[in-house]
Amino acid sequence: MALKVITAWGLVVFVGLLVGIILWKILTGKIDLTKLVSETNGDASMSRFQFLVFTFVIVLMWVYLFFYNGDGKFPDIPPGVLGLMGISGGSYVVSKGIQKSFESEQATADTRRSNVIAGGAVNAPPPPPAPPQID
Repeated sequence: MALKVITAWGLVVFVGLLVGIILWKILTGKIDLTKLVSETNGDASMSRFQFLVFTFVIVLMWVYLFFYNGDGKFPDIPPGVLGLMGISGGSYVVSKGIQKSFESEQATADTRRSNVIAGGAVNAPPPPPAPPQID
């Protein structure tokens, strides 16, 4: 029993130190968070923000329950909460899929426009064969 408690507290201290180091690096500017919830074009991503906030809330509640119980046991995470985290992560994945599909369609449309402007025809049928020569 004592080994479990010591291991649990060791893990909590280790994670706490990691969090402290990360927060220190964020505050000193060594870790840049400007693109944390933004897309590649700079727009805000609601799905990223939702996933980030939901994850922080679950982790903070889990740590709170660990200290509130005071028995050195990690609290169980209810399956419903894990399901909600899966849905939240899934919404992010779906939004990325939609975004990539839209970007792919835009690239195809841009290529077609470039071909038309350059004098080429997009998906044009091949030219008819030359008529036979009669001598």
